[in-house]
Amino acid sequence: RIFKLAQSMLDNERFAASIYDLTLRLQPAASEGSSISNELWSLDENRCTVSGRQPGEGRRPWIDTTAQVLIDQQVSASRLTDASMAQRPLFAHVVPEILAKPSYLCLVRLFYVFEHSTGRSDRFSVEEEAAIDQFLIVAVRTPVMRRAFRHVVALEHVRLDASWLEELRKIWFTRSRGKPSAFEHIFIGNLSEDASGQQIAGGLHCWLKFYLEELRGTARYLGYLYNRNPQAALLDNRFVSGKFAWQHAGRNLLKDEGGFFVGVSPEWLLADGTVAYLETLEPQCAAQQGWEPWLGARDTGYAKDVVHEGFRYRQVVCRCEDRLATVFSYFLGGADSGMIQQDVAVLDKVMSQQELAARLPSLLVAEGIAKNEESELSTESIRFCSKRGCTTLREALRDIREVLTFVLEEAVATTSFDPKLQKLLDDSRDVAKVLLLHGGVTSAGLPTILDQLKFQGRAGARLHQPLRLLLTGRASGAGVADIIKLLELLELQGGDERGPTLRQRLSIVE
Repeated sequence: RIFKLAQSMLDNERFAASIYDLTLRLQPAASEGSSISNELWSLDENRCTVSGRQPGEGRRPWIDTTAQVLIDQQVSASRLTDASMAQRPLFAHVVPEILAKPSYLCLVRLFYVFEHSTGRSDRFSVEEEAAIDQFLIVAVRTPVMRRAFRHVVALEHVRLDASWLEELRKIWFTRSRGKPSAFEHIFIGNLSEDASGQQIAGGLHCWLKFYLEELRGTARYLGYLYNRNPQAALLDNRFVSGKFAWQHAGRNLLKDEGGFFVGVSPEWLLADGTVAYLETLEPQCAAQQGWEPWLGARDTGYAKDVVHEGFRYRQVVCRCEDRLATVFSYFLGGADSGMIQQDVAVLDKVMSQQELAARLPSLLVAEGIAKNEESELSTESIRFCSKRGCTTLREALRDIREVLTFVLEEAVATTSFDPKLQKLLDDSRDVAKVLLLHGGVTSAGLPTILDQLKFQGRAGARLHQPLRLLLTGRASGAGVADIIKLLELLELQGGDERGPTLRQRLSIVE
């Protein structure tokens, strides 16, 4: 009945949309004031009220039992295993009335149509096209999307050659060579691969989609995960970052860490992502709008800090072949009106990538990791930490030291308590033989070693995890190629605290 209501909601859709698009273009641009991010947030009139539990251990009372959405973050997820630490669903209650809102209805219909679509060509079916049109027509009539339009047409480098609806369709619903559209990745989620080739859950940055998947038993919340300020994060009921399991495309997929804003409307997600994408089409405009290059992107990415309801987040937008690839955010901590965190130690201060890059080299020298601030090692360390998503100096030192320290012997000693690690260690013996046969591993020789291991039938986690374990003693962490590059430079340009060399590690492996 919900889908039928969504189908018959509007009459003469296309004609009404063309008239609306013309009147929208005739509206004057709003005067400059607060940031566009804050304006879009304040204009999201279809956003739901959200409440979590009162701080403390156990099943505490709800802060606001009248909220439209109740979330239950419970406990921290395990970083070492896939076990579910949470005993209950993330969404304790969502009032059904929110699905009667036009944009929510249309979004749910899109979920349904895309799930039951046959095939995945670059073209959409007739039913998909109709659902896309309906969703966009409803969305552009909302205040948040009207403000997004006025903002983007005022950007000097943006030229809308088609109607607003057609531009949105191009940004959000373009498939290329079998790859999902931005909408499918961000709103719905998709089958993806991590850096090691292991299949994982990609995208799924829409709270409503996760709630519906959880409701029908195809998604499980494994616990919360916050890399910084977890106590502050648990006071922020508007955003959730956690570990999830998802049954999708006939596979049991894991999302090691994913996050989404809770209760935001479909049109806000659309407006926020559209503005982020169009603001970053050109590097100069991106800089003018406060964006900085994000080195963690596979192609082109930018990041910017934003504040909503007293909490600070880092927003990331990525493009691939000039298409919108993804937009997501992660939690940074509390913030005052000036976006400056007070009373935070220097090591724990959340920094932009530029500030982190400026401060890290001197810290590496002071810690005895590097000899020279201007060395190639310092440059590679900056790239390494940016790719790892570090936002504080403490996080940067932690990730670099995980490469410096070699804990294989400790890992071997603990296998009796960890059957999963024991299995990985046993599996790594054949990989160790290949390394020893080649006399070690270098950046130049890694492709040859990987090809030989692939010839043995290895792929994904079975290809990369044993290598990482033999190089660092850890099953998880940075990419193998990044680890080797850093170790090579540490041997040449590292200080007294550079840790064991590749040769020394190989002798222990042997």
